[in-house]
Amino acid sequence: MRCTCAVVIAAEGVEGVWEFKSQMPARSSTATLTITKSAEGKLAGSWSTQRGESQLSDITFEGGKLKFVQTNSFGGQQMKTTYEGTLEGKSIKGTAKGQFGESTFEGTLQGEAKTGADAIVGEWQMNVNMPARENVEKLTVTKGADGSLSGKWEGRRGESKISNMKFEGGKLTFIRTSEFGGQIRDSEFEGTVEGTR
Repeated sequence: MRCTCAVVIAAEGVEGVWEFKSQMPARSSTATLTITKSAEGKLAGSWSTQRGESQLSDITFEGGKLKFVQTNSFGGQQMKTTYEGTLEGKSIKGTAKGQFGESTFEGTLQGEAKTGADAIVGEWQMNVNMPARENVEKLTVTKGADGSLSGKWEGRRGESKISNMKFEGGKLTFIRTSEFGGQIRDSEFEGTVEGTR
């Protein structure tokens, strides 16, 4: 049996969690920006405010300059805002341009993204899609002193054994062994980098 799951790997440069503060003529606003990079070097990001979360597009980081497009849905319409700023240490300053005009913003790095195997150590919510249903369960990943990975799976039917866990090239693979009705079944999982943790 083969299943799919989502994991996150973070990279270097502008990757991490940023607190953004935007200043407009009549008001100010705050948001949390999370940027990750895939094993292929592609940047991805999410934008979170009190109104909810949205994904970013057209993210580039070249010559110390970050640029991306943030899309909001309001009243059934999509509104795009283009952000462009310059990285200085752990802060970013720049301008944002949208259909309602231009504003300035400042971003401060709150936490740098983990790299390598450290990027997947921790607890993960696993949404496993079956032909007739979806199971939401939990995977806990730990790393030994020798760098080897191990895991624990907790689900509706109890705890399952995890073996052959590897994280290479941005992909997490492992085998989950479960017992049901007196039968032992192995399920092979492979997870790729998608979005944020």
